Formats: sequence, structure tokens, C-alpha cells
Amino acid sequence: KYKEHQVGMIEHIQFDQDGLGATAYAFLSDHAKQFAVSGTKFWLAKPELGLVGSKNVSALLEGNFIGVKPGNGDHTTEFTASDWEPITTHKPRGLNVTLTSHQLGSVRAGNPVLYRQVKVGEVIGVGLSSTADAVNIYLNISERFAPLVTANSQFWNASGITLDAGLFSGIDIKSESVETLLAGGIAFATPPDEAIEQVSQGHQFLLAEEFDEDWLEWRPSIPLNTSP
Repeated sequence: KYKEHQVGMIEHIQFDQDGLGATAYAFLSDHAKQFAVSGTKFWLAKPELGLVGSKNVSALLEGNFIGVKPGNGDHTTEFTASDWEPITTHKPRGLNVTLTSHQLGSVRAGNPVLYRQVKVGEVIGVGLSSTADAVNIYLNISERFAPLVTANSQFWNASGITLDAGLFSGIDIKSESVETLLAGGIAFATPPDEAIEQVSQGHQFLLAEEFDEDWLEWRPSIPLNTSP
């Protein structure tokens, strides 16, 4: 399947003699021949159920299936499939940036990226760094909102709630929104610098462990892209 649409079928499976693997023989439909190129990724897709979002729900009824993401190399008919979906680190449109954090926490692929509580992008992938001493969180910001991200932007995890308790002040509960309380999300703010330095594709930021309330007071005037 590609984007939940069937593009081919497994004809038969031949198990390896050592019993540690198998070769699956498949055919692609006429409109999916472009997937038979190097760089295309195949993996065993399994159902994933979550409190807010779920993936591959059809596999609960129909069984697991083979997922595919197209490549752009030369023609080939042999591939090595993975046991899990490959990590997405960028999209062809919009601004792609990477956040680095010590822990993943509640961040998941599909979480919204918020600016003033308005969704301007999404988390498209998460994974360990190349040295496994940090976590990389990959974001895609829509083209229209890409100018909001500058070199001095601050990102933080907007999931969950913050409690401030005092003997006389009582309890103050803070949350970005009900949506992020349930589904999670990343928020960011940009300071009103006179010289705004735009970032390039793949720019890296450090995900703040805690947000500074002063960031919420930043109100820069930044013209958005005219494209939708």
C-alpha cells in the first residue's frame, strides 16, 4: 500500500534455508511501476493505536501489509524490506528543521507545531542521533509560515500541563491548549530582532527543556509568504 491505497500484491513467499528470513515475490500494478527504482523503501506495516491518532488501522481487520515510499533512482526489482517504517526527515515542500533533545518525552510523529497556538507545521519524524547520545525531532513548517522561523527562534515541548502551587496563591494550571494536552505538540516563538536571520533547510535547534514565559511576550512583525 502507498498512502492507504493498494498498489500491488504479494504472490508467494519463499523461506530461507536457515529459517532466519524470507523472500517475498510481488507484482506492482500498472500505475505503480514507478516504485521499482532504487531508493524506494518497503516495510512491514502493523497497526498502531493511540489515544488521539492511530496508523494502519485497516491492518486490524485485513492483516499486516507492505508499506512503500517511492525513491528516485535507477530501475531495479530487488529490495530489502524493513521491519518498521523508515524515519522521515524532510518533505519536498516547506521548511524542514531538526530539534535536538536529551529525551523524546511525549513527542510523536504527526504532532502539530504551533506558533501562538496556531498550527503552522507538524512533526514528521523522530529518531536517535548518529551517536545515540541524543534524540532528533524532525519538523516541517508549511511554506506560508516558514518566515516565522529564524536563527533565534525558541522551541519547546507544549505537551502536558504545568502546575504552580503556593500556600496563599493556590494552584495555577497552565497548558498550551486542550489539543496539545491530549495529543502533544511542539511550540515555538521568535524574538522581535531588527535583523531577522532566516534559516536554511535542515537547520538545527536545541529543544528547550522548559519554556521561558518571556518568550510568550515576543510579538515580532513578520510578513508571511503569499503562497497558501
